[in-house]
Amino acid sequence: FFIVFRTQQAYQRFQMGAIATHEMRGEWFDACSSLVAFCKHSEANISLVLRFQHKLIRLFSMLHSVALADLEDDGYHYEETRRR
Repeated sequence: FFIVFRTQQAYQRFQMGAIATHEMRGEWFDACSSLVAFCKHSEANISLVLRFQHKLIRLFSMLHSVALADLEDDGYHYEETRRR
């Protein structure tokens, strides 16, 4: 009974974490797409607007990548190596 209960609880926690991660990605996607859409009405030079949009998308991509890397437990702890 205890093994089943603990396994079910661990699976529920995993599912909650996966759902929260997908929600986080969705919120960032909405923010990025809104910013790109706002650029449609810009009066700036089209090359500057495109450059800004490309940089914005790359930055949001890096933000998501860093967030996922932070969630990953690879045994490497930045704080421990920083103290050395």
